[in-house]
Amino acid sequence: MAGPADKKRRAFNFSQDELEALVQAVEDRKHLLFGKFSMTVTSQSKDRHWKEVADSVSAVCGMLRTVESTKKKWSSLASDAKIRGVLQRRDQAKTGAGLPEVKPLTSQEEKILAVMGQFTPKALQPARRWDWMSCVSREVARCVSRHRLTLNREGSY
Repeated sequence: MAGPADKKRRAFNFSQDELEALVQAVEDRKHLLFGKFSMTVTSQSKDRHWKEVADSVSAVCGMLRTVESTKKKWSSLASDAKIRGVLQRRDQAKTGAGLPEVKPLTSQEEKILAVMGQFTPKALQPARRWDWMSCVSREVARCVSRHRLTLNREGSY
């Protein structure tokens, strides 16, 4: 039977500094970590580079982060960023004026999507921002011009 000393303790949450270090370290080594296998990119070299990533994350706060926990955290961050990126694009593709329903991506999420090769700044930025005031003023201008045309036709302008 496993006693209280044999139980695994839950690891501490990653701090914001550790997350930034993780994203930066993965960004610096993305071709080596996610590249196709070749003569230079081998399984052993990928493991070695993940170890370097884990070491650089551990150095930030002095808390030991394993390669497995670092890989799992990256996977979780990448998955969340991908979902938010899809929601962002879907929200921007909607027609009609109004405020966006989805909060904009953070710079960290943009970096993660860029590492994954799914971030294109043009695709995520709206082509033209409409606010309610410009829509109202455009509609007022249409009504005024329509009214002037009606008055001009009747000859009483």
